[in-house]
Amino acid sequence: MEFYEAFKELVNKNITEDKTKEVFNCYMDVKLSEINDLSRCESPIEKILYISMKTFELGEDPFEILPQYTIEISNKNYRIDFVVCDCKSGIEIAVECDGHEYHEKDKKQAKKDKKRDRLLQKDFGAVMRFSGSEIYKKPHQCADEIFELICVKNKRMKSG
Repeated sequence: MEFYEAFKELVNKNITEDKTKEVFNCYMDVKLSEINDLSRCESPIEKILYISMKTFELGEDPFEILPQYTIEISNKNYRIDFVVCDCKSGIEIAVECDGHEYHEKDKKQAKKDKKRDRLLQKDFGAVMRFSGSEIYKKPHQCADEIFELICVKNKRMKSG
């Protein structure tokens, strides 16, 4: 069974975090002691994307991945699924995971999400929003897009 199929099954069955890490260790050559904020993720798709981002993050570059990040904008608190920070340059990307049940169901919610993205872009400069199906089908591709955007922003900052 492919790793992500096994992982999705564990997440969907609400298996303990320790058991999830144990299974993950069987499939990946990663030290999961580095993945210490998994319990802060609120949904299965957030857990899957978080682990995918952490496997990228364990490389040479110092990144910080902050799940369930709260920020105040115009006297209102917003909670973002993830903020990904490049510790060297200070570039931050807001990342939202949209499950079908909540985000893609109707036009009213889509309108609310777009307004929220515009507000967040004022503080972060970039908001990346992934559908649940994107995360389930290709979690590493989603993680790659996040870190690729940080690289592009770094290049622009250095050349600018």
